Amino acid sequence: MMRRLARTPRGLVAVLLSSTLVVTTALVGLVVEDFLRHEEGQSTIDPDHFTVPRLSFTVASLAILWCLAWLVTFQRRTNGTLYYLRILDERATDLHKKANAHSQKRSLDYRSVTSSLDLGTGRIVDLAEVVEKARADLERAAATDDQSSAFELAPNAHWPIEFAIGYQWPLPDTTMLIEFDRDQKNPSFTEPSQVSEPLEEIRSPNDRDFDTTLVHLDIHLSVGPPLSDHQVEEIDRQLFGRTADSTVLVGWGTNGPTDCAARQAVTVGKNGVCPREAAELIARTMLEALDKHPRASVAVTLNTPKSVGVLAGRYVAAYLQKPNSGEQSRHWISPWRRLHLVARNKTNFSAGTEGQAQIMRVHSSQPIEPPWWQPIPAAGVVVNLTPHDLAVYEGDQIALSAPRSSVPARIAEMRGEPGTVSLNGCATTVVDVSHLDEATGLPDPVDGNFYVVSRITAQTLRRRSDLLFPLDEVRNDDAQIIGCRALGRFRHRVGE
Repeated sequence: MMRRLARTPRGLVAVLLSSTLVVTTALVGLVVEDFLRHEEGQSTIDPDHFTVPRLSFTVASLAILWCLAWLVTFQRRTNGTLYYLRILDERATDLHKKANAHSQKRSLDYRSVTSSLDLGTGRIVDLAEVVEKARADLERAAATDDQSSAFELAPNAHWPIEFAIGYQWPLPDTTMLIEFDRDQKNPSFTEPSQVSEPLEEIRSPNDRDFDTTLVHLDIHLSVGPPLSDHQVEEIDRQLFGRTADSTVLVGWGTNGPTDCAARQAVTVGKNGVCPREAAELIARTMLEALDKHPRASVAVTLNTPKSVGVLAGRYVAAYLQKPNSGEQSRHWISPWRRLHLVARNKTNFSAGTEGQAQIMRVHSSQPIEPPWWQPIPAAGVVVNLTPHDLAVYEGDQIALSAPRSSVPARIAEMRGEPGTVSLNGCATTVVDVSHLDEATGLPDPVDGNFYVVSRITAQTLRRRSDLLFPLDEVRNDDAQIIGCRALGRFRHRVGE
């Protein structure tokens, strides 16, 4: 009954309300006139003027007026405003017609926040300003709306945008999330946006991995086939130059490394997994990866309903704002510095049949240029820039050799004022030395060229992926170094 009342056409209610108001005003005027004394000695109530019937009609009209006013208020609180967020490229599925039809069916006010994207073909697309503008538009629209009304948000954007909107939530906590699907006539589900209980404590103090530099989280919580292991590796090579040190595949019922065949298609919504549980799993997986791998870049590919992506962002933000969360661990403070959200853009003309993956920068704290590890080519030329002849041994034989350089590469250093320290009773001069981020005798990068330098030079200039250094020394019978077993290369870590 209440649902039917809420869906009463607003136009009909407005006509009835205005008509009843006019009739009530006229009846009140007649009743007031009847109570006035027209001549000296005339009674207040004049039966000849039908005061009692008019008074009865007036009371009834006032009652009807109150009921219609209550119905208007009830409709506003029950239906309220539907915000349709669409931040799309030209060929993405636009659910505007479905959202508009839904608002008309339920007599909702309808507001659309729209941006058109040109995703290009680069490995990264900067959408931080677009997301911030959409967030500000939503916040401004909600602030100017009737605060007694209900709010609903129907998101339709690439998942990194939805996650960022949830992280920087602009609407009231009472807002309901509406999930529209291009294959269904009615919404798949409706879910409260409010995070009543933040995630439980996330901490891995005895299991942190400081050596891992790239982690890939592939989260699949939707119908359709998940990414294969080969597709995940190709995305990593395309966007970061190499495969991840650790790949975590997450699907409902599976959490951890597994093969693609074990990850079943998942339905989130009315007849499947609870959207809130799915959002909690996404948020917890991200936070656990940030905490367990303190020096790693965390890449995330996600396939999930749009509203779940928004809710996952809310869970991450709620956990970071949780009292004492900073005391539990420092490794996820400003998580955007290490968090790289990857979207598979299947609508790009030049992307091919499988679609092109792109890193979407959706928060101002994210780096403009995410880490890139230059792949080692299958063939190249070694240039020895050390003051010693290079000999790389394979067993007892020299597999690779290169003569010493007459102008070896040396890292620039800065020395402080010398000081005197008494060591073992003897006055000894000690000088503070720091290495600068530059070197002498080192040419600019050339495709196919690798430069063998000292270990300290390669470590200081680890952003250069073309610098190698001798690894695992080979000594003769007199303990003199005559060569090495391999050539090493330092990995550039995020934030360095």
